[in-house]
Amino acid sequence: MKIVSLNINSFGGDGESFGKMKETLSIKDYGGNQTKECYEDALSRWDWKISCSSIDKSILRKIDEVDADIVLFQEYYINSDVAKQFQKK
Repeated sequence: MKIVSLNINSFGGDGESFGKMKETLSIKDYGGNQTKECYEDALSRWDWKISCSSIDKSILRKIDEVDADIVLFQEYYINSDVAKQFQKK
């Protein structure tokens, strides 16, 4: 049995990571405070950013390549638009 773990953030491209985006946003718009509002704002922006690409297709292609019996997803924001598109496919 082959088990593969995929980090979903790896499919977001070479841009800024979610953590870095949250940090930058907190400094720029929230006076350096990573409040709940800042986190939700950063999450919304991150979701929009990755939704603009074909991440779901990249993930499906990778799953086909690794030919695993079980695939574990890390850093998978279940309520994101990308996750919902992926679940449909």
